[in-house]
Amino acid sequence: RRAEELSRKVPVPITVTMPDGTVLTDYKKKGDDSSAGGEKFMAWKTSPYDVAVCISQGLADSTVVARVTYSDYVSDYDPEEDGMGGGDVMLGE
Repeated sequence: RRAEELSRKVPVPITVTMPDGTVLTDYKKKGDDSSAGGEKFMAWKTSPYDVAVCISQGLADSTVVARVTYSDYVSDYDPEEDGMGGGDVMLGE
């Protein structure tokens, strides 16, 4: 069911803003110490684990929780699908 749902989604480039303000836009190339130059992060494809790997494999291996928030929604995103229709539970809404 999930594979069918994802097949209908339109991947668009996304950015990831870290707590220190650093903006990541793409996967690092092997051996590259910068975040530039790789394949773009894409909505519906890039996972929090993928982003963590770009920072550090050790971080990715030890990370168990990530919070995803959206400053803008992609056109085919429905907050109800993700259980977000009633507000942000992390903020007590």
